[in-house]
Amino acid sequence: VTVTDNNGCEAYASFTVTQPSAIEYSIATSDVSCPDENDGKIILSNVQGGASPWMVSLDGNSFQSSFNFENLTGGTHQVVVRDKNGCTVEEQVVLNEPAPWNISLGNDTSIVFGDDILLVPGIFGSPVGNVQLSWLDLDCDTCSTRLVEPPVTTSYYITAVDENRCIFEDF
Repeated sequence: VTVTDNNGCEAYASFTVTQPSAIEYSIATSDVSCPDENDGKIILSNVQGGASPWMVSLDGNSFQSSFNFENLTGGTHQVVVRDKNGCTVEEQVVLNEPAPWNISLGNDTSIVFGDDILLVPGIFGSPVGNVQLSWLDLDCDTCSTRLVEPPVTTSYYITAVDENRCIFEDF
């Protein structure tokens, strides 16, 4: 740069304009544990580049200084990191959600005193891993089926828990 004053005197100087490096970060996710739950997480760390401080927005909501987002549903989420100069970087983050499933003992059934009935629970959908069954009356807590001959009006309850600890029940 050359500067000339009114007397024609010149001064010379040079300088370098530097641009901050691109905004970068690490991202960790925790998928949703059970169908229709909201326990997913997105956590940003090691934010660098641009000009600090950085702010983060999730799904178009207000920018915040915390890089942790919890209680999220499954699906695609938009993460935007913004530096103090207003420069941004965006990323789509997918939180997976297990497929829906449930357990059913079928339609309610009435039987005549002295008769018996075989209770066969049906698991519909796709639970994660093995499913543990338990019957409320505890007569046969781990039985997958039950042959019952109730002496009085009785309701039977079954609970199913998959490896993600998703719980479904029927009665």
